[in-house]
Amino acid sequence: MHQPRESAAPRTRFTYRKLMSDLRCIYCGTGSLSLGESDGRLYAWICDDGCALSIPTRIPAAADMSAFEAAATRNGKPRSGFFTRPLSSRRIDHVVEGTEVYMPLILHHFIKCHWGPCYMSLHKHAIVPHLDDALVLDYVLRTDVVIDCDGTRSGTLVGPGDPEERHQHVAELGGTGTSPKMYDELYHFLGEVESPEIKRYLVETFGDRFGQRSGRFG
Repeated sequence: MHQPRESAAPRTRFTYRKLMSDLRCIYCGTGSLSLGESDGRLYAWICDDGCALSIPTRIPAAADMSAFEAAATRNGKPRSGFFTRPLSSRRIDHVVEGTEVYMPLILHHFIKCHWGPCYMSLHKHAIVPHLDDALVLDYVLRTDVVIDCDGTRSGTLVGPGDPEERHQHVAELGGTGTSPKMYDELYHFLGEVESPEIKRYLVETFGDRFGQRSGRFG
């Protein structure tokens, strides 16, 4: 994605999984995130510095992600070449579930990426059909992956879930993202996501008139 330029404790399972080293915990601002298991036996991305809160997923930890990880990730990060065609064409166990589990990394990479074929593939075959959890999107938009400068603006809500408690926790710990951030082009691309939950989150958080297409993409 082309961003505006800047102006002048759950249980963690470490097996074959890699640290999500370029996506930091928003609550402490320093810890890396690792794939682990929540108390509800669901996959969750958990701060390795021991913060109590994490990025939850809706996927049972009993689902074996090894085949998906071998095919779709490299060094713990999404491999864009895997997402060049619909996931239904991939004969891999738990391919959709794996994409949903790894969605925080996919979103983070999508926003940071400046190579069109890469981020467009992630958008078309992973994000549009399979991003369906507003908590995941909210977490990523609170990180420093979205540059806080003249071309961005903060959301008017503090996020889904229990907003006041969530906002207070971030503020107390001095996390890197006290509110979700957005810019026009990113809003446009996220607005194409199929999930009603994501569409509702975008409107409630950033308004329905934000995100006019910039024309930089055909």
